[in-house]
Amino acid sequence: MYQRRHDKREQAIKAAHPKLGKVILALTDDPHSTRAWGVGAVGESVLGGVLERFRSDSVAVLHDRRIAGTAANIDHIVISAAGIFVIDAKRYRGKVEVRPVGSFFRPVNALYVGGRDRTKVIHGMARQVEAVKNALAGTPDDGLVLRPVVCFVDSEWGLFQRPIDYGGVRVLWPDALTKLIRSHGDLAPATVARLERRLIVALPTA
Repeated sequence: MYQRRHDKREQAIKAAHPKLGKVILALTDDPHSTRAWGVGAVGESVLGGVLERFRSDSVAVLHDRRIAGTAANIDHIVISAAGIFVIDAKRYRGKVEVRPVGSFFRPVNALYVGGRDRTKVIHGMARQVEAVKNALAGTPDDGLVLRPVVCFVDSEWGLFQRPIDYGGVRVLWPDALTKLIRSHGDLAPATVARLERRLIVALPTA
């Protein structure tokens, strides 16, 4: 998506300004909406490289899966003995924290990263989890617990800070995610392989 938007802008500027197009491109940047796709792609790539190290007969790793009927995707799905992890990678800089933003009578918390409210990334996990749940519907694995995760790959965490559970979503960093994936669980390698085959078909690459 980043590359498509970048190329489209470049072509449009060159077509509108045949003589000065290259100069305009050299002196201007892509709009923020386009650059955001590039930042996100780097975050997905970084975490994808981390997760690939754990691929084995007992750990399945899927990347960039398309959600049918939408333009959305699931960054990563990992299946291990510990469960089925639906993972959204984010590359936001700054401290990760939960802040109270409601009133005294109606207390509400929000997820902040680098001083900005990023709670919407938690809300966005519902659609991803639903897509995986639908992919397993009617199969022997229907009803298995899915574990939604948001992983901030370039954020700041306190020395003794622990992963955050917010709205049923685990919020953490890459090292904490790898520990979670490698924790003990009940899914046998044969089940992991069966789930992988099912999800590859039901959720094709984006």
